[in-house]
Amino acid sequence: MTILPISEVRARLGQLTREIGSGGEPVFIQHRGKVMAVLISAAEFAFLQGCEDQADYSAAEKAAGESGRIPWNELKRELDVD
Repeated sequence: MTILPISEVRARLGQLTREIGSGGEPVFIQHRGKVMAVLISAAEFAFLQGCEDQADYSAAEKAAGESGRIPWNELKRELDVD
């Protein structure tokens, strides 16, 4: 695991982007002693979004139950819509 201060990431952004984009490990970006962000490849980001989408789909299926429907009041509450 690579942790770099934000000042170094700024100075090396082009190099880090090329390394990570070609299969390198993520870089954790530290600001004032705390990890604040992670630099990852576009492919890894797309994979993580796909995982999140699948989890959302699974949760929706579970909420729908066997009927395949979600009650209107429940959907409005979930979406925080009046």
